[in-house]
Amino acid sequence: MKRNLLLLAGLLSSAAFAAGGHGHGGEGAAAMRPAAWTDYPLLVTARTGDRGGVRVAAANLVAPELDVYAPRDWDGAGHWKLPLAGGAEVKASPAVGNYHWLSARAEMPEYVAVATSTHYFGNPGPAPTGLLRARKNELELIPQPLPREHAGYREGEEWTFLLRFDGQPLTGRKLTLETANGSRAEFVTGQDGVAKVRFPADFKSETAQAGGHGRRQAGFVLAAEYGAAGKTYLTTFNYSYSPGPYANRNLWTGVGFLALGMMAAAPLLRRKKGEQA
Repeated sequence: MKRNLLLLAGLLSSAAFAAGGHGHGGEGAAAMRPAAWTDYPLLVTARTGDRGGVRVAAANLVAPELDVYAPRDWDGAGHWKLPLAGGAEVKASPAVGNYHWLSARAEMPEYVAVATSTHYFGNPGPAPTGLLRARKNELELIPQPLPREHAGYREGEEWTFLLRFDGQPLTGRKLTLETANGSRAEFVTGQDGVAKVRFPADFKSETAQAGGHGRRQAGFVLAAEYGAAGKTYLTTFNYSYSPGPYANRNLWTGVGFLALGMMAAAPLLRRKKGEQA
């Protein structure tokens, strides 16, 4: 019930973002719609006219502000807050690019929901090692590691995620994966709090959407819950993934190669039969 209240308020927040959004292209327009493919809280992004900026809003969650963490020394200078009502515009410092961590939090007396994601800024910046290591909320889902520049999550690949509470790994806890392509799967953390998450091969040509640099992409969300000190905590991490490396190969091309191979082998088979006769 508490989660449903948070989600209902979040849908209203997402609708306000969509009404006032100024995204560019298909990616921005898609990002500004409420996330109908999942009930879990998400952070959705839309590129702005400024190449160094991204507009962020919460879907399925209402939160007053967005926490932004930059990949720099953890002396407080790498963390700032932005009002989230109607969407927040995030810009990287000219001196600090690379991955930035984004987090939105909704809290009730006995329930806390946190949606997290990342955004990659192309200008140079330090590696996100410290960014991932630093504690930002009680219950956290942390990629181990994040994809490298110009790479990303792809269907069929296995990536590891750490689940921790108050900085300590959680063993034997369930993680739920949902994708915008309609897949759902569950994984369990090991002794080190890490789960190996395999992305499903669920892209279809009629449902795949175009993402950055012409790549097809779809959204995913990874979620976990945990109870402690009379509270229930829900945390999510969402991002996008792409088809596998062979997803765009034409089936008939493969059939053609098979036919050529059979034609090339036919004289050898006839010769062998002649020798046996």
